Amino acid sequence: MLSAQEQDALLGTIAAALEADGVLLIREADARGGWRFGCVRLGNAAKALAFGHWRQRFCYRTADSWLACCAKHGLDGRLEPMGAGTPFANVLIRVSKVRVGTQEPAPATIRQPVPVL
Repeated sequence: MLSAQEQDALLGTIAAALEADGVLLIREADARGGWRFGCVRLGNAAKALAFGHWRQRFCYRTADSWLACCAKHGLDGRLEPMGAGTPFANVLIRVSKVRVGTQEPAPATIRQPVPVL
């Protein structure tokens, strides 16, 4: 629901804050998803209308565009399809920092969430 510039700025902020072994997961619709992407657009437009945001603009990217945006910020993105069994063209983008001096993403470690008291 952000503009392209806002998406880019947010990804830059996240890239700066992401630890070397951190992972960012982005679930997004692939704008190159044909009729299945059309279902996403229709759903978003219907929701905006239902909530009185009929003038809301949407900025959709292709999966390749998301990967290029990640790379611009020193991040490696890997695509996983998520639309199976649904009418939507969703993908999961697993993002991690690229190791300095290589083209390889840093290995990710799984950490348990810290409880908030």
